[in-house]
Amino acid sequence: MTAKRFCEVCSVNLRHNMLSSIVAAVLFTAIIPAFAGISSLSRNEAFGVTEIVLPVTGILLFTPIFLPEATRDIRDVIRAKKTDYTAVCAIRLVCALALTVLISCGMAAIMRFSESDVGLIHIASCVVPAIMLGAVGFFVSGVSGSTVAGYMTAAIYFAANLVAGKKLGVLRLFSMSNGADMPNLLLILFAIILFAAGLIVNSARNRR
Repeated sequence: MTAKRFCEVCSVNLRHNMLSSIVAAVLFTAIIPAFAGISSLSRNEAFGVTEIVLPVTGILLFTPIFLPEATRDIRDVIRAKKTDYTAVCAIRLVCALALTVLISCGMAAIMRFSESDVGLIHIASCVVPAIMLGAVGFFVSGVSGSTVAGYMTAAIYFAANLVAGKKLGVLRLFSMSNGADMPNLLLILFAIILFAAGLIVNSARNRR
């Protein structure tokens, strides 16, 4: 795929297939200050926003990536197009990742402007769990063919981390809020595996 074609597919998907999830993620981010203070936070206090609250945007951006082709009729249309469907979904993943980083940077900038002690580590503390949460929703959605199941599974994983994070071991999302120096980078590896498996399984399902 050429760079020009890549940009064209990105543009079409951002404007049409991903617009609702982008709006949902932006709206969620916009209401965070209403229920979680973002002003004059210490370094550790800021992790409560960037690591625990903001990563929910990952669920909103990654889970519905397969949704536009949820019906068989639409999948048949997709098969007839020049660009491979799996490649289109992979491009949507790249777009969702870029949006996750962009939203994290935007919130960090707003918090810094609000005199909170935030830096690059706070951006990382958001991006890593957001990607993992999104990967869980994406994988379940791809395997089951149900976006709702993807949302529910990601939400359960998020809730489990809130209630019993320490017991989840290497799957723990919120490490920096509990004193760790770095985000749990193993989550990136797990997320890559889930993204790849989700693409492969969904592609196999759509060939039937």
